[in-house]
Amino acid sequence: MKKIWKKLLAGILCSTLLLGQGSGLVYAEENVQENTEEHTEEESEENTEEYTEEDIAENTEEIVEDPEINETAESDVYADIAETSGTKILYSGVSGDLDWKIDSNGKLTISGSGDYVCDYDYYYVKTPMWCKYSTDITEVDLKNLDTSSMTSMKSMFERCSYIKTLDLSNFDTSNVTTMERMFYCCESLEQLDLSDFDTSNVVDMGEMFFRCTTLERLDVSNFDVAKVSNMEEMFWNCESLEKLDLSSFKTSKVTNTSSMFGRCLGLKQLDLSNFNTPDVVNMGSMFVLCEELKQLNLNNFDTSNVTDMSWAFCGCSKLSSDITVSGNVKEYENCFGACSTELNTQFRVRYNKNCSKELAQKIVDTKSSDSNVVLVEGGTGEDGSDEEDNGEICFFSKWDAEKQIAYFGDMDFTGSQVTEETDTSFLADVDSMVGNYVTVLRKSRTDNLVAPSTLLTISPVETKSGTVTAATTDSVTVWDNTYKTTLFQPKSYVGTFVLYHIRKDGSASVQKLEKSKGTLTSWNTETKRLKIGDEYKLGTGAEQAALDFLGQTKYTSMVVQFMHDEFKNIYRITDKLDADSDTTGPNFYDTAVPPTEDETILRDEMKEWDRAYEQYISSVQVALRNYAMTDEEKKNTSITEEARRMQTADKNSNSKYLTGALGSYAEYCYKALAEYLYDHTCDNIDFSSVDLSSTFAGTNLVKAVCRSFNGDERTYEYGDVKVTLNVLIVNSSKTGHLIVEKNGRKVVTAIVCSNQEEIQKSVDAYVKELRSLATNTVYNMSSAVYKDILGQSLDTLTEEYVSKHVTMIEKRFMVKLSEKFNSAGVGDVVKTLNECYSYYKYVEKNLNWGKLDDIQTVLTNIQNLEFKNTNIKDIAVKKSVKALQKAKKSFVKSYERHLAGTLSGNKTSFFSIHIKCPVDVEVYNSGGTRIGCANETDLWYDDSIIITDLGGAKTITSLTNDLITFKVSGRENGTMDCMIEEYNENHEPIGRLNYYNISLTPNQEYDFSLINDLAANKERLTINTNDEAIVADEYISSQDSARALISCNVTADDGKEGGTVTGVGTYIRGNAVVLSATPDKGYIFEGWYQEDELVSLNKTYEFTAKKDEVLTAKFIRDERVNVEINAEEGGDVTGSGRYYKEESVTVKAIPDKAYQFDGWYVNDKKVSDETEYQFTATEDITLTAKFKKSGKWMQSGSRWWYRYEDGSYPADELCKIGNAWYGFDSAGWMQNGWVVHNNKWYYFAQSGAMATEWIYVGGTWYYLNADGSMATGWNSIKGKWYYMNRSGAMVTGWNSIGGRWYYLNGSGAMVTDWNAIRGKWYYMNSEGAMQIGWVEVSGKWYYLNASGAMQTGWIKVNGFWYYMDANGVMQTNRWISSTYYVKADGRMAVSEWIQGYYVGADGAWRR
Repeated sequence: MKKIWKKLLAGILCSTLLLGQGSGLVYAEENVQENTEEHTEEESEENTEEYTEEDIAENTEEIVEDPEINETAESDVYADIAETSGTKILYSGVSGDLDWKIDSNGKLTISGSGDYVCDYDYYYVKTPMWCKYSTDITEVDLKNLDTSSMTSMKSMFERCSYIKTLDLSNFDTSNVTTMERMFYCCESLEQLDLSDFDTSNVVDMGEMFFRCTTLERLDVSNFDVAKVSNMEEMFWNCESLEKLDLSSFKTSKVTNTSSMFGRCLGLKQLDLSNFNTPDVVNMGSMFVLCEELKQLNLNNFDTSNVTDMSWAFCGCSKLSSDITVSGNVKEYENCFGACSTELNTQFRVRYNKNCSKELAQKIVDTKSSDSNVVLVEGGTGEDGSDEEDNGEICFFSKWDAEKQIAYFGDMDFTGSQVTEETDTSFLADVDSMVGNYVTVLRKSRTDNLVAPSTLLTISPVETKSGTVTAATTDSVTVWDNTYKTTLFQPKSYVGTFVLYHIRKDGSASVQKLEKSKGTLTSWNTETKRLKIGDEYKLGTGAEQAALDFLGQTKYTSMVVQFMHDEFKNIYRITDKLDADSDTTGPNFYDTAVPPTEDETILRDEMKEWDRAYEQYISSVQVALRNYAMTDEEKKNTSITEEARRMQTADKNSNSKYLTGALGSYAEYCYKALAEYLYDHTCDNIDFSSVDLSSTFAGTNLVKAVCRSFNGDERTYEYGDVKVTLNVLIVNSSKTGHLIVEKNGRKVVTAIVCSNQEEIQKSVDAYVKELRSLATNTVYNMSSAVYKDILGQSLDTLTEEYVSKHVTMIEKRFMVKLSEKFNSAGVGDVVKTLNECYSYYKYVEKNLNWGKLDDIQTVLTNIQNLEFKNTNIKDIAVKKSVKALQKAKKSFVKSYERHLAGTLSGNKTSFFSIHIKCPVDVEVYNSGGTRIGCANETDLWYDDSIIITDLGGAKTITSLTNDLITFKVSGRENGTMDCMIEEYNENHEPIGRLNYYNISLTPNQEYDFSLINDLAANKERLTINTNDEAIVADEYISSQDSARALISCNVTADDGKEGGTVTGVGTYIRGNAVVLSATPDKGYIFEGWYQEDELVSLNKTYEFTAKKDEVLTAKFIRDERVNVEINAEEGGDVTGSGRYYKEESVTVKAIPDKAYQFDGWYVNDKKVSDETEYQFTATEDITLTAKFKKSGKWMQSGSRWWYRYEDGSYPADELCKIGNAWYGFDSAGWMQNGWVVHNNKWYYFAQSGAMATEWIYVGGTWYYLNADGSMATGWNSIKGKWYYMNRSGAMVTGWNSIGGRWYYLNGSGAMVTDWNAIRGKWYYMNSEGAMQIGWVEVSGKWYYLNASGAMQTGWIKVNGFWYYMDANGVMQTNRWISSTYYVKADGRMAVSEWIQGYYVGADGAWRR
């Protein structure tokens, strides 16, 4: 029954294709859908629609009495109602081992463990009972469903046509044997994640995704189908799928693939490269109506047992492929109907030795009259080799030199392998053949393995392009040359531009090309690559006219038509479009219509304010990022402390940060791990997503840190030592590796934790130590502000939102945010943002465009916004706030004019005048009254006009029909371009006058008055200066073509491009063009050239579009050196920048008041005492100017203090005076001896100078860090470890630290390895910890007692006797004192025979 229905459907769908009746196809499809739906959703609705939710609520008894409901009631399905949080349970029951229910929100909940039963009979198909109500189901809750013991998932979600998403992440499918119809008719399902599915035991996948029509992506690459036998209709009618990767499918057990991909209308890519089909019997309708499929690799298809191929490729109009048929095929009706009918498609049919040529021909003859399906004469030889001696013409797409495999075309997934049978003479030229068409001879595999075929040889082929002038079935003439060939429908080739490949025997293979249109934006002569939307390449054999047309490397915006192959190689390109083309260049109507009505004008004012707001946000972001850089010093200190803490923690814990023999590289390993964790705790993590103020702040932070790892590999270098770390996520566990290399040689491999639990413990401990830094770091403060507030657009930003998130950020970082803002120089960001938001809402929401209600209140609210911020120090932020103030004032002015009815009202804009040049303009009405002016210091205008001044270019728009007069004064020598544009009463352009290259001199005056009807008066409207009347260069009507194409070539002095340009394109003549050049790294911009004439040195070049222009942007290699200048506290510097080699450089230091210059330094080495230091630039250099407060030491009695020149003095601080640091108490007196400052101890000598490094005080050694602070705990000093107790005193001898014993010698240095101490030997590992018990050293075993002392002689451990020699080495496999024997594991033998001798229970040899 099912097979008959399927064939009937395929027949109806495809017969219309064969007849060429498009409308009939649609009608037939609709009928089929109607017929099938008749027995599906519609009947289901009939059975349930009379019992709506309201009906049930009114009368539950009526439903129970219904015969249909009574029948289901026997299966524990109840229609009575349970009230649960306002949700009603409509249906519920027990199916096998599972409970299920459907509520009034459409949620299906399935819970329990085990199997369900398919006991609902839906037209001869058994489904689970909940599928009876499938049309009520809109979502599914499976979180309490345990599928670990489930064996069948048949029809699990059948006909759940309203489900859009399914979360199956908790599914354990390891015991499932059938997934038949699992997602049958889930027509609304948009995405499905099956990445965790274990299908290793599944045998039936028939109809699994049947009619999942909206499913756009499906990843089944992890499916194990080794046991599957049925794939019938598996993807039938998945019409939205465009790509399916089934390369992992090993299908040796499959017997039925009928309709497997039928009606996958959108499928474009299908990878079946590993399909192995020796047992398949039925391939009927397998690819029917795969209309978009172009390539299909069927090389591994074994059809030896196939009996049914009917409709297999019917309707695959775009498909090109090869298949070998066998002699067992019995049914082949319409196998190739309407297949391979489109341009450049061909389906090649071969036949094996068990198939007659007659049968193969009958199968081929099922094609339509326009199908290019051909029988390959001679078929496939018994040895599997292609018997065509000429070989195939293929596009050589890729060459794997290492594996010696060649790939041809886009769908060659396995390639062709070089073997001992290969003629390898082609290898010398293989690189030049890649990316071109070649002749290929290869031998197919006969073992059905998914592996490369044998490559016999590759040879180049001569490829040309041209127009066919004559064609027959066995010959073609291109221009005047005729070649032997085989053509299908030869008349279709005549007059066509084709690509043809000439074989060695003089015959040709002819290939039609595709015609496309688009906008050419770039062309590179060196790489032969073009950008026309997508990337293309000029193909080998392209006509010379294409090269002539493209010319030099250029950036452009030219509409072109081109001919290309499927591999995006272009052979013909031109800007002459077909007459029927809908792609044309722009005309006059692309000119913007000027604003005339109130709404438009006010909206333009709003846009200006928006631009000012964006600039404000950008400047604040930059200021915060710059301020964040101050954390670097704190970061380095924290990393060093954390490295030592983790190393110490690993000595005392079983849950380790690092596991492995680190040896002498331990310090590098822990420092790298500390940096890795810091990077992911303080730099990578998105703190805006972590609530650090909650009870679970620590847990949330740990989880966030762990999420940020996710396989992120980083490398840290310390001199010649390189440490690489990577922490991966593997299912629910996390683990990682650490590798140490020295001079490129791997010396250490270690494990970073071992599972998720341990790494979370480690990160938790780390985070607790770093909590203060992680939550107070300026970087994260600015990052959170950016993500939480500054990154929001105004239409989503609200006052409540700002306040809420500021509060959250303050809690996270435990600081007053305003203090941080003020320190960063950005002022009160929150206040400014609130004002910005208020402005936006007043205009966008309250104003209510078109009605303009309550406008006076709105205006008052906007006027009250100050946009003033006295705490802003950052120059860029201060400038951007001023722009906000200016934009607000401009809007208020326009708004006041709107209230007065003088903004525009119903008046018509008749003219717009554009003047491109820095000039001063005065505007007068027809009565001679001045109504506006724009000069260097002033910009004003009355209600009858609008003046805008951008970069010196002026635009004046008239808002009345008054014919106004202009007076223009030049500011400098140069030229002026002017455009006068006229509009009709509907604000549509009528035409424009363009005046080009008017000479200007300073203070020279020009005047002109507007005249109606520019077309009739173009000679009369002159620009007058002195006794000269300047006539317009051209008049352009709105009906004229006014296009000017601006293109750019790009070149550098080394032959490369050197940079990129923007601004090219098509302009209206008279409009302004702005080109921008951006150098690549290592290049600088030289200038803009027109032919060989330099026209501008500026990267941004502005000019007026007058005609088609081709400019050249030239770049040169940047051989300059970088001179970076830094200044320490106390002054400023000038002179930094990039300089040419051997160029003279002068840098200048400017001390602040009360400071004096202390010299220029390079890497702490003074290079000059001159405030103005001159040198020759030879290489990159960083100079630092150091300053010191000028003053002198003062003595009062026996005490000293330091007085600055301004009379002030340092107090309660550390100060650098000269080359030394000094401490001063709160009264300003110089300090001596031990002093506490900011909770750290420092030591100052009798002279007052702060001490560093080792000092000996009161009979005790102390170590002071580089900043003078006293060290405590473990410290690595010049490659040795020392321990200072809490008072800072260096300890010696035995010390228990962190639960482990260490020995520090007389100099305080921690010892490692073997050490003789007071007559006993002890062993300390690489971290210095004393070892006890068994230890292996250099391949020998030793035993150390509980006090760590090495043992000798006989010892008893855990009930066994061992013998240690005088050096403590455990003895093995030998007799001791000729009486006792110790075995390979060191244990003394007892009660056993040894080498023919018996030893007793005491171990002694019994004589």
